Amino acid sequence: MATGAGHVNAVSETAQGVSGNVNAAKGIMADNEVVKSMDLVSAPVAGPTFCRLLFIFVAIGVCVFGVYTVVMGGATTWREPITTITTTRVKAVDYPDIYLCLAANDVAEIFPEMENNFFVSTLSVTDSRKLCGTAATMASLNVVSGKVLTKDNHCIYEEMQCASGAAKPIGSAGAALGCEDMEDCSKKTGDVAHQVALKSSPDVDKLQSTLPTYEDKDGTKWGAACLKIPAVKDKKGLAGSDPIFLKFKFSGTANPIYHVYFTKQGVPPVNAAGEIRGGSAAYAGPGLISVAELTLELEKDETISTPDKTFVSQYTSNMWTKLSVKANENHGKPDLGTQDKLTMDFKESLMGISFKSLFVRKTHIRYKTFLEIYTELGGIYAASIAILAFIFVKSGYVDKKEGGKEMYIFAYLPASMRVKWLAGKSAKGAKSAKGATAPADPV
Repeated sequence: MATGAGHVNAVSETAQGVSGNVNAAKGIMADNEVVKSMDLVSAPVAGPTFCRLLFIFVAIGVCVFGVYTVVMGGATTWREPITTITTTRVKAVDYPDIYLCLAANDVAEIFPEMENNFFVSTLSVTDSRKLCGTAATMASLNVVSGKVLTKDNHCIYEEMQCASGAAKPIGSAGAALGCEDMEDCSKKTGDVAHQVALKSSPDVDKLQSTLPTYEDKDGTKWGAACLKIPAVKDKKGLAGSDPIFLKFKFSGTANPIYHVYFTKQGVPPVNAAGEIRGGSAAYAGPGLISVAELTLELEKDETISTPDKTFVSQYTSNMWTKLSVKANENHGKPDLGTQDKLTMDFKESLMGISFKSLFVRKTHIRYKTFLEIYTELGGIYAASIAILAFIFVKSGYVDKKEGGKEMYIFAYLPASMRVKWLAGKSAKGAKSAKGATAPADPV
């Protein structure tokens, strides 16, 4: 009877061991002895010699499979870019530096008509000269009252800058900057002439040389013509703040489109790789009032030919546009003798900017870090090693001859054979009192 009871207990213990195989499979990846290949090969195995050989074969096989999976499977994803996008709300957004350009084909068309016909200034030249010292800039104007409030909220931008030498067709071909018509251009405020001679900027030279050229039917090659409008340092705008305007008056027959590039304050529009960065917009030109509603995005791309070292400000825009109409001689009042009460102004256009939102999206494009690759490789390797847990499991017994290491045993043994193979072994964690005998064998 005692022997029968012993077998019942042994069978019960074996059943518990078999039911714990799933848990052993889950925990095998966390066991340092299993993860290390050399420990796998040298781990003690219960049973005849062929079980030991089978264990070594399986252990080496899963190790080789793990390495193969890492090299052939994981390596293909190591150079795939990772894109991380976060959105934050800021209190205010820095006004960008603005680069206003005429494309090469527009320059070819407008160039012969520029002199005495092309004027660029603020929307309120008198206020700008008084508060900012120049009207050759962009300035803010309250759209409700139509008035300038203070210098701080009006003088957002500094005086324009142009290209150097012969590369400045806007500045040297008769375009008048800082005044709104020939009469205004001929006057002075004190000793300061209304029509200004602009300072040159190497950033404008670089941008003009980067933009496409155009060759007309006569074989003359034309380049783009640009102006830089630098923001006053550290000037910031709020969402919904008054738009900042620049006024163009052109009496010629051409209909140019103005291309604008926005960059972070003090940052050139063309980077070291010759790429135009920062954001852009196109203003439709004469006959329209256009406002670019800006949203700031920060982008850092470490995968391009010249990786970004810092986040680059990218200004995206939605264009708000309205026809530039004026009342006729009847001041907009209905008159049966007048066919139209409003007329389009095709000689003037207003270009403005404002901020649409204070939510800033930050985009980071990069390759995986060494730690991420190492973690990924460890996961792939550990997953392949886990295959071993479905064939051999830890027995819960140790072999003193093997240095007290826990023995592995074939997972699908009959209960009686399991008991037989573990005979003479000690239960893991069992301690004997001083002078006492070792724990009983599992029989």
